[in-house]
Amino acid sequence: MLRSLLVLVLVTLASCLTYPDPDSDVFVVPERVTSLYEIYFEDALHHLPMGETHFTKPPAQVRVLLFGNHGAGKSSFVTHTVERPGLLPTGIAMTTDKITYVTGGGSDSMLDSRSSVGLFPELDSLFQRYPTLPNHFSTRVYESDKHSPILFIDTPGTVDTQVSYGFDINAVINDLAKTSDLILVFLDPHGQSLCQRTLDVIRTLASDPQIYERMVFVLSKVDLLTDGFDKLNLMVQITQNLAFVVPQKGFKIHPMVLPEYIEASDPHNAEVLRELNALDEIHGMLIQALSRRAQDAAHSFKALVERVDVAVAEVIALDDDIRSQRSTVNTKVFLGAVIILSVCYFGWDKLADQVENGHWKEVLGCSACITLVGVVVLKSRPALLDTVTVQTAKEVAPRLGYLRETAAHLMRKIAAGVGV
Repeated sequence: MLRSLLVLVLVTLASCLTYPDPDSDVFVVPERVTSLYEIYFEDALHHLPMGETHFTKPPAQVRVLLFGNHGAGKSSFVTHTVERPGLLPTGIAMTTDKITYVTGGGSDSMLDSRSSVGLFPELDSLFQRYPTLPNHFSTRVYESDKHSPILFIDTPGTVDTQVSYGFDINAVINDLAKTSDLILVFLDPHGQSLCQRTLDVIRTLASDPQIYERMVFVLSKVDLLTDGFDKLNLMVQITQNLAFVVPQKGFKIHPMVLPEYIEASDPHNAEVLRELNALDEIHGMLIQALSRRAQDAAHSFKALVERVDVAVAEVIALDDDIRSQRSTVNTKVFLGAVIILSVCYFGWDKLADQVENGHWKEVLGCSACITLVGVVVLKSRPALLDTVTVQTAKEVAPRLGYLRETAAHLMRKIAAGVGV
């Protein structure tokens, strides 16, 4: 049921891209917020006095990181969820040494690392930290006529043998986990179900409570376990292994099998697998992640609009005050000059007599003092604000009413849709 709902959500998004659209789905909110940020704020924030407040462009997609043993079904899960069979290579053996971003787009294509940075600018800093990673990175774009709300991050399967990945896979997975909304850890019935490298990554991630709360343990390919004792022994083994690396107690393991493998099983086993299968529950977690991202995006946008509103008002008010002060000073200097010129004009005869009587130094000294006073008064005027800052504030100001209304609309949408 939940999987059907997720598919319905993905299909519905096709009609939700035009902004504004009062009937748009709640899960398109992050993409809309990102667009609004780019249009109205990305450049403006560089010129407005935002104080200690720091805003960055919110991600337009929910990020789902997948890692675990090789051949554990990570790629199969992605291709099943986006309904694109054969989109990624799959198999029991290691099928790739690359990290692959999977997202929807205008046409089926495979992008190298340089082109991927164009779609995901944050990759640039990741590639700088790990210089060899660009040689082991790609983006798989599948054809879609709608915005893709989920970005899947598929990682190479981990193994204990001396396999060279070409980059520090443990460190890279740790970095990717920090910005992921959901982290699916894939375990499988093959071998020891948890290789040491997988356990090492789990230990590192689980040590951070904020990351651990986004981790989900998935036991895939449970259709391969036809014996009840095998299932029991495997669960005990996995639980024991995880207990050594997961500091928190009470973790849950979600058994998963894709529908096509259930249908290929004998009727009795198929019924058991349907009862065990947590695939719908995992898809439900994707929906919850979409909802959380939508809420975060709406709240972030509302806070941004409120802070920009304050900054724009401060800039315009300060600019008006400074210009008023400068105008007052200019008026005083002008009136002073008029008075001095009037005195000089009407008292020219007396000034001429002073010069003729040898008091020309006094006249020049008095004139110099008057001139100096005028210069000092002009210099005391407050400096004008940066022209770009004032211009930016005045350009943003007329749009704030629309942006406040938009923020309120998004919040209402979230309030009405978080229960989806």
